[in-house]
Amino acid sequence: MVLTFTGSYFIQLFFNDSHSSISNIICSEGLSYPLYFLFFKYLLDTLFTHRKSSWAITWIFAFLLTCVREQLTWTLLLCCGTGPKVFSDRSRRSRAGAWAVSLLIAILIFFSTTQISVATNRMHHGLNTHNSMGRSVILATAAYCSSPQDAKAFPELSVERTVFLAINEHIEETRSGERFAPEGLYQRFAYYSAHYDTLKDHLSSVMEDAGIPADDSGIYYSIAATLAVRNVKTLFRHVLLNFYAGMIRSITDFRRYLTAAAAILYCIALGWLAIFSRYKTMVWERTLLGTALIASVINAAFVAFGVFALSRYMFYNLPILYVSGEICFFRTIALWQEHRNLQHQGPDETA
Repeated sequence: MVLTFTGSYFIQLFFNDSHSSISNIICSEGLSYPLYFLFFKYLLDTLFTHRKSSWAITWIFAFLLTCVREQLTWTLLLCCGTGPKVFSDRSRRSRAGAWAVSLLIAILIFFSTTQISVATNRMHHGLNTHNSMGRSVILATAAYCSSPQDAKAFPELSVERTVFLAINEHIEETRSGERFAPEGLYQRFAYYSAHYDTLKDHLSSVMEDAGIPADDSGIYYSIAATLAVRNVKTLFRHVLLNFYAGMIRSITDFRRYLTAAAAILYCIALGWLAIFSRYKTMVWERTLLGTALIASVINAAFVAFGVFALSRYMFYNLPILYVSGEICFFRTIALWQEHRNLQHQGPDETA
């Protein structure tokens, strides 16, 4: 596995046309999916056994996942939740210390992976910047939810105003903004999915025409923050739609006739969690299903603020959820049979 990861990294680094390591290219998902399943395996082992070795391996896999695909940076949050399980003695002070150590490790991993990307760009392109995907995603989402009146938020003759006007002109020409989206949840999401990449990919040419240095990420975040503040309601509605689609696609496809099926499946899962919480013998099943659901929610929320909820972004927990459901289903049958047998036993037999 380590050789595969290393080989893929260097092939990407030295043999692709751009001579750069980009953590969001599609072929990286050939690594991210198996790495994620190994991560989840050791995450569960840590939650059940509280072994420090499993805890350390979980962090290692989270680091690898963050290197392979930045989208999976949220796995660091799951790792933080395991710290109190391993090092806490149930006192408030020890729990706080475990959380602090876990957060420190997560921050160190995040900044280390960022610096790896910056060092790669500096070595091959002379650019002191992270890869451009993250900043483009943030600005594209904010621009998609913007309106022409937002130009007033930028000073006259400023670079930010020039850039925004150019972006808005592109949105008007291609009708690739939220204000042009049709009514209806599914229609709006389909519209966003069809126009998002066009808008995101156009940002680099806008910045180049405005004379923005390639390693200047600050202007991306500055414009995005200004637009987000001015369009909080629109952005919030957009994020909710993206989150909704992400949760549906975490368990099935995002189609009108499958939404009810997804809702039923989630209700069944929550029902199992409620029932199993009453039985000490069901801790393993409850933890497995609960962790998979939490991971799905965090992943959907993380994606909702950026790119649209593509199926390949959301399917990480899909097999885990279905396997968890299968296990819970058979455990429910066994539990029902056990209760039925006890009811058929006479007083002498139960005594």
